[in-house]
Amino acid sequence: MLHVAVFLAVVCGAWAELQLTVDKTTGAYTVAVDGSVWLNSASYFVTVGNTTYSSTGSLKQQAMHQGNGADTNGAFTFTSIEWMAGTTPWTTTFREYAGGPGVAPMIVFEQSFPQGAEGTSLDTVWPFNARDNVSSGFPSITPKVDVGDGVGFLAFAGDMTGSNFEYGNRTGEMSDFRKSLAGVKGFGPVCYFAKDLSKSVVISSYSQFMAASNGLTTEGLAYGLQASVTAVPAGYSLSYVVAQSPTGGVAAAFEAWGDRLLERYGKDRAVTYTDYSLNYLGYSTDNGAFYYYQTEDHQPGKRGPPYTPGKTYEETLIDVKAYADQEGIPYKYVLLDSWWYYQGEGSGVTNWIGRPDIFPHGNDYLRNATGWPIMGHNRFWAVDNVYAKQNGGDYDFVVEAKADNKDFHNYAWPSEQRFWDDLLYNSSKWGLFMYEQDWLDTEYDNVIHLNTDADAARTWLLQMGTAASRNHLTIQYCMSHCRHIMQSVEIPAVTNARASGDYHAGSDQWSPLGTTGIFAWAVGIAPTKDNYWSTDVQTGSAYGDFATIKESFNRLQAAVSTISKGPVAPSDKIGRSDTALILKSCAVDGRLLQGDKPAMQLDRFQVGKAFGTVGNTDQAWVTTTTLPDTEPFAVLMGATLSKDVDVSLADMGLAVKKYVAYEANTTSTVVSLSGSSTISLKACGKWDFQLWALAPVLGNGWTLLGEPSKWVPVSAARFHSLAYDSNGADTEASVIAVGPEGEKIEVAWLAPSATTPTVVSCVIPRGSAVSVQIGSNNPKGSCVQV
Repeated sequence: MLHVAVFLAVVCGAWAELQLTVDKTTGAYTVAVDGSVWLNSASYFVTVGNTTYSSTGSLKQQAMHQGNGADTNGAFTFTSIEWMAGTTPWTTTFREYAGGPGVAPMIVFEQSFPQGAEGTSLDTVWPFNARDNVSSGFPSITPKVDVGDGVGFLAFAGDMTGSNFEYGNRTGEMSDFRKSLAGVKGFGPVCYFAKDLSKSVVISSYSQFMAASNGLTTEGLAYGLQASVTAVPAGYSLSYVVAQSPTGGVAAAFEAWGDRLLERYGKDRAVTYTDYSLNYLGYSTDNGAFYYYQTEDHQPGKRGPPYTPGKTYEETLIDVKAYADQEGIPYKYVLLDSWWYYQGEGSGVTNWIGRPDIFPHGNDYLRNATGWPIMGHNRFWAVDNVYAKQNGGDYDFVVEAKADNKDFHNYAWPSEQRFWDDLLYNSSKWGLFMYEQDWLDTEYDNVIHLNTDADAARTWLLQMGTAASRNHLTIQYCMSHCRHIMQSVEIPAVTNARASGDYHAGSDQWSPLGTTGIFAWAVGIAPTKDNYWSTDVQTGSAYGDFATIKESFNRLQAAVSTISKGPVAPSDKIGRSDTALILKSCAVDGRLLQGDKPAMQLDRFQVGKAFGTVGNTDQAWVTTTTLPDTEPFAVLMGATLSKDVDVSLADMGLAVKKYVAYEANTTSTVVSLSGSSTISLKACGKWDFQLWALAPVLGNGWTLLGEPSKWVPVSAARFHSLAYDSNGADTEASVIAVGPEGEKIEVAWLAPSATTPTVVSCVIPRGSAVSVQIGSNNPKGSCVQV
């Protein structure tokens, strides 16, 4: 046997170890996590020439090589096995990377086709039908596992950033591998974790994210080439990764895994969050919005077009802007959903420009009249679109019309970079700042070519992203499979993605965000909740339930939009906004006030859901804000809890030091926390959800509580340079607050040994910064311009 181990430095007082063992004769392997074998190999296999070759007999091992190398992820050792599938060479390679403090050790499994291959699909008649299987297997694993005290899992699957995620625990039986977690819709990153959270690993694709997949086999689960792909070119390779968390836990495991992916492909979370939509309040007309296929004064319950009687969308949105200005609601951009452009065969897009019945004076007129940059929605391309050469246009398209083949689905796909360059350049001239690519699943699931060509789907998304970057635009993904989200690591322009289903007043579409936010953050994009109504009743919408529709949980919708650290975009009817509620998310200039990361489901709840001790709908999320030289501030949300839950500082990932906390509904009452003390989340629903703010006690006893009127009282977008000092019995503290000139802010402090906060009111002066100061000799506080 060949034993190769990756060792880490001491982390949390214990050695962390990810160990790969490979049999030199058969190639069989195991992966052990701190001594427990969690992955046991099944057979290697590959399909070429329409024949599947397996290491159980027909796939012949030719040679094994070992060595060292380095790439963007650092130094690695490798073990490479050369195989012959008939007359076609196939190579499998293990690459092992050491970790370190905060850095995940990992094993990359790569399969490559040095001379390419033909006949790689499992279906020779209609290859598309094999898309939920794989035609090669490396790694390929059996369900056998050293369970120990328990190994749970969280697997992302389905659309909207894996929002159909599933929990479970490993039993060593074939039932561990679920059909719902395999194939095009089911394949996503999965975290396996010890029941005590001491160790955890994430397994996912690592390259060729659109063609890489997984599938069930008679032996277990295989990772390989999507079985609808018919051929691969010479030198083609795809890879998968097993990355171990340096500290255990679920959210930390995904972040450490994501760090490795972002390092590999050069994407940066900090750059993602420079996106305009991730910094300022917007207004939405997406599905669920009041003005979704509905204009001002149009008939209730009747979806346009036409919008007669009623105003045009141009008039309606200009009126929305006027109302927002009157009410002091600082919308800074607008999302235009699918109602504004031309649609044709099968409701696909024929011409992506505003129709004259929508914008009589053109898209640029709306931009100029409102001052709002535009986020523009798009869907799949119709077979009768005006751009395709087949229809008299100027660009190369793959057009799959049923008229040409009864098995086609009437979809089209642009296949040249020039198309995207021109489309997005021209659109930037009328005010587009973000391109929303919706219906990603529908396009991928219906364009045959995207599923049968090894490179087409990746090329589609890379071309789109390249054009966006060239034109200084960003991209939002919507209705994505997990593979689209994985592919975004290669595309810096993709800054955010919908991470739950479409909003509809009164729905629970907010609930996946505490989990999907983990996936999104890991791969460097922001999770997007979608729009919300800020008041309960908004009569006259175009929805079928217009007479009864109601948003009874507007506070919860607003809070989740904010703490999930994605775009925040209300979608109210003119005259029906709750300005105070909306402003809990932002400063008066629309600058969003959020934590450093999306709010994430507590690891303790991840374990409970995996092992059946926490209800499926129970939610307990935490987000934090770190100011230099202090412990993190935190916001803890509890919603739809089936029973009371005591949450410790450690549960929230906070150091066991002195904290004070208050609940958003009772901001005058604070509680002290330290050591093993806990916050008690009470059993609750949606209306009575709980939102606790936690603040660290400074070294001299003062505590900055921040802005109690905001969902996130201490945000790095508002505060910096927190300082404190002591001189004998005299103590003082200060923090610099920023905002637009003239904004009035109320900053709460808690004095040493006090139980009631002191609120210091300041007006942001010219220069947009003020030092908010307080101390034993300045007990009421003061505001000093800086």
